Amino acid sequence: MKKICFILVCALAILGLSLTARAEDPPNYGFVPNLGDASVSKLDLINNTTVARYFTAPRFGQVIDATMAAIFGVPAGAFPVHPADWRTTRIAMDPDGNAWVLNTGADCFVSGAEKAYLNGLPIQGTIVRIVGDTTGLANTSGSHVDMRTFGTDDAVQAFKIGATNDIPRTVNFDRDGNLWIGFHMAAPKEWGYFQKYSYDECTKTLTKVGGPVGGFPATYDIAPYNAAIDKNGVMWFVSYGSERVGRFDGSYAANHGMYSFDTNGPGPVVHYTGPAMATSYGVLVDNSPADPHIKVYATSLEAESQMWMWDSTVGGAFIPVPLNGADGLRSLAFDKYGRIWMASSRNGRVCWYNPALGTSGYSGDIGTTPVGVGMDDAGDMWVIVRDSDKLITFTPPAPPTEPVIGFTDYLNVPVGPKPYAYGDFTRVPVFYRICGYKYKLTHDPDHPKVGLAGWTINLYQKEGDLFPATPTATVETDASGHYCFNDLAAGVYKVTETLQSGWHQIYPGNNEHLITLPDFDPCEGDEKSYDFENTPTVCFDETAWAAQAGPGTIRFLPEKGNWATYIRYTFGSGTLGTPMEFKLFAGQTYFVGNLLVYDDGVNLYLKYAIEPDGDPQQPYKQGYCPAGGWALVEYHFQAVDEFSGFDPFRTNNHGVLGSPIPGQFMNNGAPYGDGWFRVPITKYGLGDAYIAAHAVMNWCGYLCDWE
Repeated sequence: MKKICFILVCALAILGLSLTARAEDPPNYGFVPNLGDASVSKLDLINNTTVARYFTAPRFGQVIDATMAAIFGVPAGAFPVHPADWRTTRIAMDPDGNAWVLNTGADCFVSGAEKAYLNGLPIQGTIVRIVGDTTGLANTSGSHVDMRTFGTDDAVQAFKIGATNDIPRTVNFDRDGNLWIGFHMAAPKEWGYFQKYSYDECTKTLTKVGGPVGGFPATYDIAPYNAAIDKNGVMWFVSYGSERVGRFDGSYAANHGMYSFDTNGPGPVVHYTGPAMATSYGVLVDNSPADPHIKVYATSLEAESQMWMWDSTVGGAFIPVPLNGADGLRSLAFDKYGRIWMASSRNGRVCWYNPALGTSGYSGDIGTTPVGVGMDDAGDMWVIVRDSDKLITFTPPAPPTEPVIGFTDYLNVPVGPKPYAYGDFTRVPVFYRICGYKYKLTHDPDHPKVGLAGWTINLYQKEGDLFPATPTATVETDASGHYCFNDLAAGVYKVTETLQSGWHQIYPGNNEHLITLPDFDPCEGDEKSYDFENTPTVCFDETAWAAQAGPGTIRFLPEKGNWATYIRYTFGSGTLGTPMEFKLFAGQTYFVGNLLVYDDGVNLYLKYAIEPDGDPQQPYKQGYCPAGGWALVEYHFQAVDEFSGFDPFRTNNHGVLGSPIPGQFMNNGAPYGDGWFRVPITKYGLGDAYIAAHAVMNWCGYLCDWE
């Protein structure tokens, strides 16, 4: 039994598309347009059955309401048009697994050379969005024979595109999820063009973005017929002057062949890349992430036994590739082994070509007029057989075995009347991306965040229940601080930064973003940005003193601050187990620790006990938070047991043992043990001791009050 996913079409038209996390993976079904009645069949690709069907245009004689009248640009009333005149034949899938189907009916015929009309007006081309996941929809098709009246199915939404005489012929999605629609012909000069559109998931609206690409006046008279976007964002398309719309005579010979333009830049310019294939038809790009080069393949309806190939490593023109058993090639697609499969429409076959070996072959008779080819997520191939009203599906053999010439081992799957689609069935994986910025936070209100270039951002993909010890990938931030990891499969990821010396991370704080792809909610705004915000670490030196009148008292604040103050210790009041504590203050303001004092009747013991965090209610400077905290750089002390002629709580360069100036105090030797200094009491007599405890403190912090 086949497993999973999208469709022939699904990932498909995404063409290597790299997006930020989406709501959920595309479900295991696909969609196929039916030319015969302007409908789309929904396929269960696991069980090989059709499970729903949706109309994409009004039925003959259907009375339309004001909404439909606005879409199709005609007065309300009956539509005297046969459903087949809508020519529902092109499709692409968006990153959420929703189908986008073109009604190309502006080129339809009622009889002879006349075009189809709606109440006297030309048919308006439209694009129809069909919701992939119909869970919770109140009114929608529940089986292949259950088609709701057009305009009433909750899964269907139609949009007017182009003008009434324009003929939409291609639809593709770029890596940012925008639609690119190619119009085969447009008034007034009947030159084709491309137009970019953006869909808003929240408002359910489709908006034109920018102006047309190509068209009149232009260097080339193009007639887009099928297209694909490569992983670099270049649109490759075949231009085919179809006689059905009056574009097949000699005056339009320049239309035929391969063209391209870059969808990324402003004002894209169309380039002719050759060859000048008569009736150029299908196009396929190799979007394998493993190969940095671009390969493009194309078919021609009239070139009976060959296709064309272009390789970016070689450049130049497209080169012909001979094939066995081909006649009237249309759509083409890769299988999971790298072979290319092509619909051979004039002899009822599907052909294959192996680029690695240069071999080719074909199947037996699969029906009348094969047109579209694609691969599902299990690696099984699907072929739309238009005039036999069916699809076939088969499993290609794994290398080194090649398909048997004339094989007939396939399964028939019936769909609607005249199923019809082309290169949009190229199956590629859906990829996602994780992006963000690396910022420096500042106090500048005009530039509170400044991008930092050259920082290393690390990506880890979870394997089982664990993240690997080394990064799955790394990337450096660009000049604006931006970074991206592209072409990511669904899964669980962790993103961290490599913290540079002298910086502190503010956000996310634990140095990691945990991300489950896909995770994008379009109604929450733009794609999520996984940012890192840092500030430089700054360090300060401050003079600290023990500044307290006595144990248990509040901080002692002499008139001129706490510079060069004494504390008073009474002999016998402290023990090793319970020493007296005198608070140390840096910069006359900040609590940084305690001076511990005790005696044993023989010696006086002193120790500096620093608390790195200090007082959490008093940050070092306004707008800063601690990073490294307080550290002791140097310390000095002096102890006396009598004063003469000066304030007993403040030194002023007049003391029994000389000038008690910081740096000149005597430490009385190295610490005795565990950081305690020992001072013989006999030197000072009995009673109270007065201690000038001075230190130099270092504090490191970071900007935290940036708002």
